[in-house]
Amino acid sequence: MEMKKTDNNNYDLAAYFYDSLSHLYSGFQILACKAYQINHIKAGDTVLYAGAGGGDDAILAAKKGAEVTVVELSINMLNKSKKKIEKAGVADKITLIHGDVFQHTDRQYDVVAANFFLNVFDTQTMPVMAKHLSGLLRDGGLFMIADFGPRRGNALMRLLQQGYYGAALLTFALIAKNPLHQIYDYQTQFEALCLQTKNVEDFGLFGKGPRWYRVLIAEKTA
Repeated sequence: MEMKKTDNNNYDLAAYFYDSLSHLYSGFQILACKAYQINHIKAGDTVLYAGAGGGDDAILAAKKGAEVTVVELSINMLNKSKKKIEKAGVADKITLIHGDVFQHTDRQYDVVAANFFLNVFDTQTMPVMAKHLSGLLRDGGLFMIADFGPRRGNALMRLLQQGYYGAALLTFALIAKNPLHQIYDYQTQFEALCLQTKNVEDFGLFGKGPRWYRVLIAEKTA
């Protein structure tokens, strides 16, 4: 299977402001989306996080008693997460791997989480990465996605949502060289990946605004 390399992404630079910008931009709803997933993780679960993000979701999963692995291409993102993980006192429960998650093939997991991760890929590469991640799940395992939700509502609301999403997309296109694309509807990929939707939860902007963030939880079928 071939896949576009991601080495040209500049998340080493983005690491310095990722946490603060995401909290400000979403009114802490990006963090809320990640925290919501922890309700579906059990003590003893093996959990893979594709991309380190701010490290908060990995910390929450470790505190729940999960065995956590984080794979991150950016060394700065990984180091920022490492400091936060050590401060939280859960370093012994989390394995940090500096590398391309596409090259991570050595085991299967009870849970695979792709939080604000799949949107860094173009329309051709995103389904390939989603397929790879689903292949790292054991049968009956859970695939979790937290990301922007698909456009919804009347024409005006859909336009506003596209503008809100577009601001983040353009920022990371300029800084991290992410590709430009429309908002992904990840559920359309699930049938081909042998995934069955178990839960969909939408989160409002700043907690009370338009519900433009979505958490998807799907189970891998045999």
